[in-house]
Amino acid sequence: MPENLEEYDVFTLSDGTEVQQDDEVVELNDSYILINDLNAAAIRFITDNGGARYMVDKYGGLNPA
Repeated sequence: MPENLEEYDVFTLSDGTEVQQDDEVVELNDSYILINDLNAAAIRFITDNGGARYMVDKYGGLNPA
């Protein structure tokens, strides 16, 4: 079993959502949802209605995706 797996810190966003580095989230009305928890139609609906997509950096910051 490989021993070189990287561990990432867990960060908590302002609404309580827990994320890790390189997670992608969508934000709408100050609420965050992990992209992995959504299907393509839901992602499109959120972004079409003013939601923004972000990637989590290694410091827990959000960068536009």
